[in-house]
Amino acid sequence: MTSQIKELAEAIACRGISVRTTNHAEISHDTAKLGRLWQKFYQNYAGQLPEGEDIYGIYHNYESDDLAGAFDVVASWKTASEEDDPCRQIRIHKLGRF
Repeated sequence: MTSQIKELAEAIACRGISVRTTNHAEISHDTAKLGRLWQKFYQNYAGQLPEGEDIYGIYHNYESDDLAGAFDVVASWKTASEEDDPCRQIRIHKLGRF
């Protein structure tokens, strides 16, 4: 698995699971949420995706620019429809590099 930045030419809809955290919380193993988010994603969802499917880590909804401000992170994949699902849905409206 390799990470890359993709240039999106159009908005896409994504589905996934999310957490709300802070940079400060991520410093401590006891309060960090991102590792557990990705562990849950790979254990419960990644194996059900088609081979070669892009996976998106979406950071958004920033409270502030400092270490104390909370933000949301969604571990997700692109979806063609917005059917009911227990996973969080998000639409990436801003075009550009992700």
